Amino acid sequence: MEFYVRIKSEATPADIQQTISIESLPDFCAFVSSISPAEGGNLEMFSDWGTHTVSRELIREGLRFTLPGCPNALAWTITSMGQGEIVLHCVINRDTHEPDFIETLEQFTNDWASGIQQKLGSV
Repeated sequence: MEFYVRIKSEATPADIQQTISIESLPDFCAFVSSISPAEGGNLEMFSDWGTHTVSRELIREGLRFTLPGCPNALAWTITSMGQGEIVLHCVINRDTHEPDFIETLEQFTNDWASGIQQKLGSV
């Protein structure tokens, strides 16, 4: 399943990469309650889905975050499309899922869109 949100912003890929870190996830997404250190130098994300190790990767035009141990292989990208737009793309490795879980994915992407708009919308 895939979820897309387009956000008006003049933020550049460098702005995205420099501003959004694993540690700042709760600042950008209210769905993420906190981040804490984990074994092996990793960081864990706490949310309504439980605790998951989170990875961050620089990609062309932005960032990719993944939850490597997540049963749904959740990943999301935040990229600058230029021309005043950021695209948030969230994906899981299933083409269908329980309605309650789909609602939480929609909440997750909407929370991200709000956070990006608040913090990078005027960049």
